[in-house]
Amino acid sequence: MAITAMAMVRKINPLRSANVAALLSWFVISSSTLAGEWQFAPSLALEATHTDNVELIIIDPISSLVSQVNAGLTSEYQSQFIHFEFSGETSNVFYSHDHDLDDDFLTLDTAAIYALGDSGLQLVASGKIENISRNSAKNSLADLVSGDTIQSERYVSGLRYMINNNAFSVSASLLYNTNKVEDSIGEYDGVVGILSTENTNNARHVFWQASSSFFDRSSDDFGEKRTGEQFRIEALLGAITAFGFNPFIRYYDEDFSGNFANQNQETTSSWGPGIRWLASPHLKIDVSYNYVADETVSDNYVSSSIQWEPSARTSFTAGYSKRFFGDSYLLDLQHKTKRLTNAITYDESIEVFDRYNYQQVDIGTFWCPAGSDNISILQCALQAEQPVEGDYELRRLSQLEPIQSNEFSLNKQFSWRSTLTLPRTSFIINANASRREKLETDVIDDTLTSSLTITRKISGKSNLTLLAQFDYLIFDKNNPEGIRQEDYYRTVSATYTKDLASSLSTDFTVQHVNRDSTVELYSYDEVRAIINVKKEF
Repeated sequence: MAITAMAMVRKINPLRSANVAALLSWFVISSSTLAGEWQFAPSLALEATHTDNVELIIIDPISSLVSQVNAGLTSEYQSQFIHFEFSGETSNVFYSHDHDLDDDFLTLDTAAIYALGDSGLQLVASGKIENISRNSAKNSLADLVSGDTIQSERYVSGLRYMINNNAFSVSASLLYNTNKVEDSIGEYDGVVGILSTENTNNARHVFWQASSSFFDRSSDDFGEKRTGEQFRIEALLGAITAFGFNPFIRYYDEDFSGNFANQNQETTSSWGPGIRWLASPHLKIDVSYNYVADETVSDNYVSSSIQWEPSARTSFTAGYSKRFFGDSYLLDLQHKTKRLTNAITYDESIEVFDRYNYQQVDIGTFWCPAGSDNISILQCALQAEQPVEGDYELRRLSQLEPIQSNEFSLNKQFSWRSTLTLPRTSFIINANASRREKLETDVIDDTLTSSLTITRKISGKSNLTLLAQFDYLIFDKNNPEGIRQEDYYRTVSATYTKDLASSLSTDFTVQHVNRDSTVELYSYDEVRAIINVKKEF
């Protein structure tokens, strides 16, 4: 049950807290005198999880009852010029097998928008705190029950401007963002700027389309400041004819730089003539031939794109071009009917200073069976002392650990989500694939996730949800001399949800996870039984 209140905001004094994103939002709304409506929804949840393998090991698993006390609050404020949302939760976790592990955790998700009048200029702020897997190579499914998580904080604030009239549209933003991580890996501060503009359908003689972006990030690497910058622009300017074929000139430029070693990628600008075919009022196809400024970096190339919007429920955008790293693609398909929704996207981006960079580190010296290179790591790890019998030798074992990334990486992201909603049953299919490629060292990490979720409405107050999920991760894919770790996760679960009263609910979940890894110490089976009771006030 949400608590609603009418509020009059009158120059609220700024609150001081560097790490709570909700308070950042107050800076946005602190100088206004506006009437609006507050909504508050506090909650309290008790959760108990019995796991038969809390340490996620393959030999001699340990059972534990993990109890959580979760206190949460969601809030929303809406007025003529202000929109503020807040969602936060504190979790106290207790482990029956080892109370030294007991700890408390915080999650937070908040955002605020303050419109500066009717001009389209807005002040924006957001913050997010979450507990993420410390090392995805060790366990990408790490959570508060299994442990090995760290706190990640992201804060964003800045300006946004949007206008859309009969002649043109403009969307621009200038944002400052900060990433903080508990182990300092993946931290950075930076500025991001985005600008896009195009003509609207009322243009009669000239059309244009332009988009540009840049980021400037800095990170502290053992006392030495590292910086990374990227700039990208694409612009079209053409003439409108009465024949449905409109000529244009395309310009493209991209550049990035950093003050760290081995940053040798070269970029070049390009321009060229093109033609736009207006096949129908809702379908346009662009094709252009592009001349590069530096032919030692790239050859001349052809780029193309298609935009199709046959209805308000369907849109399709696809594109092909060439960038400094080679062929580049873009895809965005959105389709919605009464019962079926489909969304498919593919995008490519450049990143730096993230925490998804790994190196081999020694975990110790162990006695291993001698005379063979194909040794099971379990045969070594279980022999911390020299065996009395048999032929053994000392070997150093290693594993992948995350480190600060001081190298630009190319990130390719594919996502597909389909939702089928029937009167009593819904089906959700999710598929995500990503590739992270270091531009200097050519190290490639791949991730694939697919899942099927079925929810059945059993009665007016109860639901049953079935989940089947598969995750595949491969690290250092093209390096046969490295660890080249491969992980397979298979998850199945069933959840029964029951509304006990208007603001009281409970759910019971049974979950099984199987992991196979080329690092045998990481393979495990785990079964969980979870009961959760939640009260909203």
